[in-house]
Amino acid sequence: MENECDALIAALTAYKGCTNLEDDDRDSIDAWIERAQWDLAAGKKVEIEPNAQKQAAAACRKATNSVKAAHARCNNGKRPKSD
Repeated sequence: MENECDALIAALTAYKGCTNLEDDDRDSIDAWIERAQWDLAAGKKVEIEPNAQKQAAAACRKATNSVKAAHARCNNGKRPKSD
């Protein structure tokens, strides 16, 4: 679980470096990074049953894949402006 959630934090940090992001987007990513770090630290302080660890690891893997996809989209250019 720890490795998967560390990978999520790393993916968020890499995504934050995308040059096509707006400042508001970076602020949101900072908040997600802070929350993920806080949740991971809280999880280390308690004994989590194996099934819950598997579920948390799966959730972190899914979130990491989503962040990587968002990062790839970001690298393709700025998002369209909405009216």
